[in-house]
Amino acid sequence: MVKQIRLPCGLNKNGNVVYIEDVKNGLGCECICPGCKQSLIAKNSGKKREHHFAHLNVAECEHGYQSAVHYMAKELFLEMEYFKFVKNGKPVQYKIDFVELETKIDAIIPDIIITCDGKPFIVEIYVTHAVDDEKKLKIRNMGISAIEIDLSRFKNDLIDKEMLKTELCRIGNFTWVYDADVDLIEQKRSVIQNYGRRLAFQIGNSIPCPFLASNRIKLACFVTLDFCLHCPDCVYQSGQRFVTCGQVIMSPVNCETRSKLLPHVFVNDGKVMFLTEFKNYYESFFKKLEQSMQRQYYFFSNLARSMYT
Repeated sequence: MVKQIRLPCGLNKNGNVVYIEDVKNGLGCECICPGCKQSLIAKNSGKKREHHFAHLNVAECEHGYQSAVHYMAKELFLEMEYFKFVKNGKPVQYKIDFVELETKIDAIIPDIIITCDGKPFIVEIYVTHAVDDEKKLKIRNMGISAIEIDLSRFKNDLIDKEMLKTELCRIGNFTWVYDADVDLIEQKRSVIQNYGRRLAFQIGNSIPCPFLASNRIKLACFVTLDFCLHCPDCVYQSGQRFVTCGQVIMSPVNCETRSKLLPHVFVNDGKVMFLTEFKNYYESFFKKLEQSMQRQYYFFSNLARSMYT
């Protein structure tokens, strides 16, 4: 006899996720399976077993439980303001813009796609099947960061909404399938290495910093070598007496080179930038411009008042 699959949630007639405590018992729940879309029966009046959904006429459903967890995870991500995980050994968080479930991208259908600050993240929920090598290669070729959340220890146990919410926030469950930023950093460093300014070591291991100097920061003509090597826009050539700075000379960066850098890496104001840095630069620029215009408006308004009083 095939063991009947117990489901932690179902879908109502509008396609929305519903939980066992929110529906009528039995067929009165009017729910279908998130996987096979067949009718479910709510079992929420028993005392011996956990309350759950079960298939009405289907003895075996291959994807029902995993699909149910996917739908629950999407709902929980929609309730979250930030997506938190570990990057380069440090906890980070991104503001969630919107969440999509099982939407096809190129040749794959990710479990969940979370867009944070305009940037997509693929989230794979591992309940019964981990991401295989073929899918990893496709994700890498797409250039989209992907994270797998391991919930495999719950494949034989019924997980409820509160348990799942805890597990989605548990950093130890996260594994990087592919980190697109690693490749972007290499692309950025390649541009810096080819077109960046070479700064020779000076006496006492000090180097002139064009970034700080361009911002007219006092006493910024030179920085120590240790300071420079911590800069994300520095490429240090081991064994040679110079570093390559992320500030570039604009003349060698022709149109052909610029087209190769898009859409992720830009050269702006002589500085090599990621797309996110580029956006932040312009947000900061326009904010300062708006503040400047407001100051001028108040100045001329006060001037006009003084002339007519």
